[in-house]
Amino acid sequence: MRKKALALVLAAAMTTMAACSGGGSAPTTQAPAQSQETTAKAGSESGESLAPVTESAQDVEIVKIGVGSMSNNFNPCKDMGIQALRMIYNIHDRLMFQDKDGEIKPQLATSWEYIDDKTFELKLREGVKFHNGDEMTAEDVKFTFDLAISGEVGTAVTNVVESVESAEVVDDYTVRLHLKWADSIMPTRLAATRTAYILPAKYYEEVGGLEGYNAAPVGCGPYKVANIMQGEKIILERFDDYYGEKAKAKTIEFIKYGEDATRMTALLNGEVDIINDINNDLLANFQNEPNVATHVTPVELFHLYVYNTKEGPTASKELRQAMNMSIDRQLLVDTLWGEGAYVPNGWQVEGFGDYYIDDYEAVQYDPERAKELVAASGYDGSVIDLQVVPNYYMNDVQAAEVCVDMWKQIGINVQVVYTEKLEKNFPGLRTWSCAVRYNDPLGAIWIQFPDSDLEKIIWPNPPKEIYTEAGDVLKNSMDKEERKQAARRYMEILDDEVPASYLYLPEEIWGIRTDRSFNWDPYWTKFQIVSLRAEDFQAK
Repeated sequence: MRKKALALVLAAAMTTMAACSGGGSAPTTQAPAQSQETTAKAGSESGESLAPVTESAQDVEIVKIGVGSMSNNFNPCKDMGIQALRMIYNIHDRLMFQDKDGEIKPQLATSWEYIDDKTFELKLREGVKFHNGDEMTAEDVKFTFDLAISGEVGTAVTNVVESVESAEVVDDYTVRLHLKWADSIMPTRLAATRTAYILPAKYYEEVGGLEGYNAAPVGCGPYKVANIMQGEKIILERFDDYYGEKAKAKTIEFIKYGEDATRMTALLNGEVDIINDINNDLLANFQNEPNVATHVTPVELFHLYVYNTKEGPTASKELRQAMNMSIDRQLLVDTLWGEGAYVPNGWQVEGFGDYYIDDYEAVQYDPERAKELVAASGYDGSVIDLQVVPNYYMNDVQAAEVCVDMWKQIGINVQVVYTEKLEKNFPGLRTWSCAVRYNDPLGAIWIQFPDSDLEKIIWPNPPKEIYTEAGDVLKNSMDKEERKQAARRYMEILDDEVPASYLYLPEEIWGIRTDRSFNWDPYWTKFQIVSLRAEDFQAK
């Protein structure tokens, strides 16, 4: 019923557009770069463009982006969820960043080096201004790391910089990070999209901390926050004193459209220029639209189920193994998603680079072996709860219903329990997700467990090998081959112990008006980021 209702609303919107379209020629169109797209033929549309170019053809006046949800947090130390990250990425800068070719490049830091195995020194860029006019110095870097390490306002970055013991100010433009161990991947950690974006120390304290900061956030990125309309709209303006290449959009409006159909209709009607989270079932509705392109991208985010391994039926490793291998993951992808989602080869993504293991033999779909394991587990047929917050993750309800049926076929009785909030103390199993925080085996599922706030339920007694043969080696070794073997061992232990079962890496579908006066490269959407920085967004 929901899909039919969405389709009807969209059909009505398209009919209205057809009736209102005029005969004037449309502005020049261009599809977004590097996209898998469903793009229109050239067409015409009456009405003024929402993103007009100035006479210099260098600036775009305004870009309107329709999103399904919105965060009111602008502090990267508190929250790195996708809603917050969209803003944080545009208003804050990092010490370094990883470019589209995977190379680590300077941003706020101009150079870095290991002074010794446990001391990492960074030289900072001079003359960088925060949005309030204060200069960024080593004091701000130290303050940010102190806040991140403490976990005082949240742990979004704490695990990413877990190897940092303390930060030391050497002079105004030199910082030393003192490490807990000889961490060979510090540049990778600091270049991540979900890492320590530098906060203004003096200003943060002047406004009284987190609450005051989120009411009037300040960063040193290419855009500054101009207006916050709680839960409705966030307006960013170009920061003209930015030290790097100036952004081309003068104003960005992020506008919340909670309903899928409303958001899609806003794009079709020209109310917005870009939208996220297009439902795959409705993708065909855009195929014949002359001024709309769609960009489909896999997202580096594992959708997964975590088990209560402490008590109840799921305390049995054999039962968890049976549940894991009775999930037909490829069927889930083929049924629920389009061309962007995929089944990973174990708990890894290709972005791990040198540490991606091509020949790893991940758990395969094997319902007959799963039945044998159910029998060996001593399972008594009691009901196992699967806790789900409806539509918290796209397709989570549908995936849960399919998995319940798969488990039923091997003799396991699971029921979906719908709730408004995912609980830390849960019976059975529950939905969860794991973002790839940085491109290393330590940057994904390791952050979630065994070192997570759910450890006491998911994995209260992980085998010592998870540390001695995997985690400790990954943290301490400088040898690439040793680290790769440790990454393999880590996945083997996860597949044997099964504290969690991954389902797939999902996709996200973006819609873009092609009759606007800009070119946008949606590369970063695979990290759930909408970047309007100068290198990703230009006027035509």
